[in-house]
Parts: sequence; C-alpha cells; structure tokens
Amino acid sequence: MPRAFECFVCGLLVLSGPARAFGHSKTSSIDAYCNRLRVAFASTSPFVFSGPDPWMQMDQVPASMPSDALAFVYTAGGDIRWVFVRITNEDGGWSEDIDYFYRDDGSIAKRTRHLQSVSSNIALDVTTYYLAGRVLKEKTRHHALSHGKTDSSQLNDPDAPVFWNVEDLPFPAIEDLWKRLA
Repeated sequence: MPRAFECFVCGLLVLSGPARAFGHSKTSSIDAYCNRLRVAFASTSPFVFSGPDPWMQMDQVPASMPSDALAFVYTAGGDIRWVFVRITNEDGGWSEDIDYFYRDDGSIAKRTRHLQSVSSNIALDVTTYYLAGRVLKEKTRHHALSHGKTDSSQLNDPDAPVFWNVEDLPFPAIEDLWKRLA
C-alpha cells in the first residue's frame, strides 16, 4: 500500500473518533440546556392552552384532561423556551406527550415524544436534536407497556409536528400576550 494512502486512511480513522465525540458533545450540551430550562421553570406557572381545533387559552390548568390536547407554554420574559403538549385519543387507544425546547433565537433545540398505544401494548420514545435548522440526531426506542405481546401492526403513530421556530407554534395570537410577559 502506498505510504500516502496509508497516512490518508490513518488520518480518516483518527478524525472519525473525535467527529463522533463532537456530535455527542453537541447533543450533551443540548440536553444540559433543556435540563436547565426544566429546572428554571419547575416552580413557574405556564400559559395553558386547550385544543387543537382551535387552541384556546385557559385561565388555569383543568382538573381533568380536555378531550383532545393540552399545552403548557413556558416563557422567559416575552420569549417561549419550552412547550409541553399532551394529546389523547381515547377512541384510538393512544396518548402522546411532546416536549419542544427552543433556543434564545427561537429555533428548536430538541423535541421529545413519548407515545403510548394501549391497543398495541407499545410505548415509543423519540428524541430529536436540532442544530441550524436541521436534524442533528434522532434516537428512537420502543418497549412493551405491560407484560404481554406487543402488536406493532396495531400501532398508529400520529407523529407530532415539528415547530421549527416559535413563530410556527399553533397557539392563538392573543393581542399583546407575549408583550405582557416582557
């Protein structure tokens, strides 16, 4: 093997290790950022919306789950940082929790989905990391909800939308709502 080729291959092998570590450090820093948001908002009151057709602001968290969806919007000043959405479909036998985390510039940093399908006895967890308007990494994991056989043919994955920026969120434009936060 020519020496130049051997060194080129060695260089690629050496570079591939740190490149993977670099990607891991990006997801780790996104995880750390999202954990800081969770801690920061743990004792705050979010804006609450019921929806989705149409999304309506609620004065307080309801005692029981509304028929379709409930959203908690956490803000820092006038900027949305974290949105938690719970969607249920009793007829379809599934429920889904989605967390959207946003950066200071309003772009999405991370989306986590936890889908439970009673009819198929499956729980599906999907974590997606975003950077510069693209998917950086996605991890998917599924497991049985309870003892017994899972039936993936019965799994109806509604796949939650990606709101790439806070301006894409579906909540109503209540006059001066976000300005009141600042």
